[in-house]
Amino acid sequence: MIPLAPNLDDVNFDDLLAVARARLPALAPQWTDYNYHDPGIMLVELLAWLADSQVYSLSRNRQDEQAAMARMLGVSARGAVPAQGMLFPAAAPATVQAIASGAVLKPAREAVPRVEVAHDIHVLPVEIARVATDFADSHREDHTAINARARATFAPFGEGGDGTLRIELERLPAPAWPGGPVLLSIGVEVAGAGPAEPPHADGRIHARDSSGRPLDRRLDDTYGLQRSGVIVLAIDSATFGDVIELRPAHHYALSPRLVHLAVNALPVVQRATIALPLYYGNDRAGQTIAVTPGDLFLADEMVEDRVWRIATGNAVSVTTLGASDTPWTAGRLDPAGPDDRRYAITEQPDGSSIRLRFGNGINGLKPALDEDIQATLTLSCGAGGDVRHPIEWELDAPSMRWRNRTAIEGGKDAQSVAVTLAAVRPQLASDRVLATADEIEQAALTLDPALAMVRATVIEGWEPGRARPAIPATRTLIVGHRFAGRETRDWLTRIRRAIIPRIAIGERLIVVAPVYRPFTAAVTLRLVAGADRAAVIKAVQTMLADRFDTAKAAWPLGRDVDHEALAGWIRRVDGVSGGVTVQLTAAGRATARIVVGPGDLPQLAAPADVTGPEGGR
Repeated sequence: MIPLAPNLDDVNFDDLLAVARARLPALAPQWTDYNYHDPGIMLVELLAWLADSQVYSLSRNRQDEQAAMARMLGVSARGAVPAQGMLFPAAAPATVQAIASGAVLKPAREAVPRVEVAHDIHVLPVEIARVATDFADSHREDHTAINARARATFAPFGEGGDGTLRIELERLPAPAWPGGPVLLSIGVEVAGAGPAEPPHADGRIHARDSSGRPLDRRLDDTYGLQRSGVIVLAIDSATFGDVIELRPAHHYALSPRLVHLAVNALPVVQRATIALPLYYGNDRAGQTIAVTPGDLFLADEMVEDRVWRIATGNAVSVTTLGASDTPWTAGRLDPAGPDDRRYAITEQPDGSSIRLRFGNGINGLKPALDEDIQATLTLSCGAGGDVRHPIEWELDAPSMRWRNRTAIEGGKDAQSVAVTLAAVRPQLASDRVLATADEIEQAALTLDPALAMVRATVIEGWEPGRARPAIPATRTLIVGHRFAGRETRDWLTRIRRAIIPRIAIGERLIVVAPVYRPFTAAVTLRLVAGADRAAVIKAVQTMLADRFDTAKAAWPLGRDVDHEALAGWIRRVDGVSGGVTVQLTAAGRATARIVVGPGDLPQLAAPADVTGPEGGR
């Protein structure tokens, strides 16, 4: 916690008692018995205990002081954060069935808390027949087999990011679909990004059918394939051609990899939305509604060792019912006026009780006599609602069994004001000014994994294309994509936008891609007697490819390539006896050394041409 005052608790009970006893001879000469059985010593101990308690209290920040400090820092204590995930039907549906947001699912056998549906969907009798990526040159990469395998991944828009993801559906034998739009849901598992991964504003994708008509996207909690989640599309069953195409928007700067796609995904959150019984106003100051969360659940919904707390966000709603329903607002009562419809929320940290307190007529309005008060609470178990392994779930209406293939995760316990203040310190540290080149490089490498960044190098006092920078305090950050050449302008802008707020005033940051300098290498060598010629050649080619692999950031920026250095590495390969010569070619000219600039990166354009006819087999 951030201290509001210096530590005043620098004396304890024993010290206070010793000071008092030391002063007795001067203050009361006739007092000669200082033993513990003396009544006067007992009184001195009592006073020392009281003084110790007061000093302790002075050194502690009161709850209202902590809340005031939090408001000054722009933070507030949050409620429990519900875990998120997606479920899939245990069996293919035979008919179209509508599932409404807020529907409750309970575990069939496991002792885990209940979850709620996060968005309306229709469960449809369809399945995915093919997943592929289409390119402008009519080339198609089929991912259907990869999509069916566990833990295999594919690039939905191709490795170059210039393709279109094509999802072909097959309708199962079923009664006629209802007329009008139906809500088709697609579950997406993104490699390395669970449903709780914080999204950014860069990801946006367009959805259309095979004729090019845009599809109405009702939900995309993948945020453009940045994280695992569900995409819900409204389709017209009469005109839909059973093909969905997903294409990245113009400024899409990500390179996601997908593990699995499936239809009929049900987005869920771990929460319980409960309408309380009707209460009535009493026209008294400070009317209170007291709730015990444990009394709101059925016996089979309470899970041992789970604490239900108010969820984060707008989790409490209070409305007075009458000619026109009037909502009330949660907040502090102290600054409220006499006519403000406001109530304060008090929650015990152990989840044992929740209190809603109304105004006194001066600080906040009093509910009128016999006025109907309707309150609704949204509760969550926070971190206790995470489900790491697949289990079965029951949905009552319609009666269906569901299963979570991936984890339901991201739940966080509610925070007190003290815990919130304590969390501010590392947050402030993570947002501090980036003072050194190492700090800038680390900040870049820890950005969104979907950016697929593998290299971040800062060069001090250098600007591309100039002998000296326009501003002396210039730093150039050179960043490389996992696939060389994918450093688009949008991609570089996304990185700069994330880093530049943390650069000190007066300094200048330039973000650029490496300048790739392609070259080829021709190698001639002798083999150890009896060595397998093909195996040795393959080993040499693999070694050189690893040395210059841009996806691993293996070669440093700005370092020249010398034929003698390459020959030395090749001599250490098993099966090579010596006589190694290396001929380098760059820009169509043979050279013994490839000289590169500060922001340049040598790139082995093709596997080395290796010949070794002597001494092998």
